[in-house]
Amino acid sequence: MDDFFWQPQGARLSESAAQALAIPGSRKPQPGLFRRLWSQHIQALVDSDPGEARYAMEMSVEHSPATWAIAMETSPSEWGDALSRCDAVDPLMCRIDWSLPGLVTDGPECGLAGIIEQLDPMRIALDVVDDSPSSASSVDYGRISRAQTESLWLDERDRWRYDWYEERVAHDAELAEELALFQVVADSDPRFEDSCEEWNEFILENGLWLGLEQSCYEGVLLPADQRALRLATCPGAMLSKLRWLFECCPPHVKHRLALKYWVVLRIDRSKRTGNPDWRPERAVHEPPESAFFRPPKVRFRPYSG
Repeated sequence: MDDFFWQPQGARLSESAAQALAIPGSRKPQPGLFRRLWSQHIQALVDSDPGEARYAMEMSVEHSPATWAIAMETSPSEWGDALSRCDAVDPLMCRIDWSLPGLVTDGPECGLAGIIEQLDPMRIALDVVDDSPSSASSVDYGRISRAQTESLWLDERDRWRYDWYEERVAHDAELAEELALFQVVADSDPRFEDSCEEWNEFILENGLWLGLEQSCYEGVLLPADQRALRLATCPGAMLSKLRWLFECCPPHVKHRLALKYWVVLRIDRSKRTGNPDWRPERAVHEPPESAFFRPPKVRFRPYSG
C-alpha cells in the first residue's frame, strides 16, 4: 500500500507537488514536506471543524499503517494521541486530548464518538502517485459527485437476484488455505450455523452484499487498509454498516459469509454480463429498460362530412 498517498479532501495538490512528496525510487512521502502540508491542513480544519480534523486523522490510520506512522510523527503536538480511536492503532494509545477548544460540549460521551459516527466517510480522497501512463486514465473520485458514485454502487447492488443453485455452490466452497484456522474454529463452534444466519440477515436487511464482495480478493477478505481503497467510493450509509459488520462479526463467521457472497455475486454477474469482475471506476449506467408493449394510438376520424 506504499504506492498510495493519502490526502484529506480539500488538500488538493498539483502534479509537481505530489511528485515532490515522493522520494525518488520509493514513492514514499518525505516527512519534512508532509509535516508542513499535514499541519497546515489539519490546522485549517481545526479552525473550521474540529470534528472533521480529528476524523481525517483517524481515517489516515485505516488507510495504511505506514501512513499512520507518518501522521503520528507529523501531526501537530496539541493533538497528542488523538489517532487512538481507529481500529488499526494499538489499544495502548487511548489517551485523547479532550481540552481542544470547540471539540466537546458536555463531556466525552457527547464529543468525539458522536461526531465520528455522524461524519461522512466519503469526505476522504485517495490519490495514486504513479508516473505510469495508465494512471492518467484513472478516476479522480474527488471530482465525481456523491450522487454519481452512490448511483453506481446502488445500481449494481440492486441487480443481484437470489438463486438457490448459486447459494448451494457457495455453501460447498472451501476457505483458502491461509484461513484454515477459522474453519477449525467454525467446526468447534456449536452456534456457528445460527451465527451465520443472524449475520446473514443483517447483510440482507442492510444491502451489504456488494460491499462485502468488493472487500474480497479471490474469496478472501482484504486487510483493513486495502478494503478502505476498495470502498473509497461506497455510499456512506452502506459503509457505516459494513464497518459495524467488520468490527462486530466473529472472524470465523465473517470470512465464511464473505466467501459466500463473493461466489454468488460473481456467478450472477457472469450470467448477466459475461464478466464476473466489477469495479465502480469501470462501471457504466445501464440504459433504462424499455416497456415490452406500447399503448395503442387512438385516432378520431371525422365522420360528420
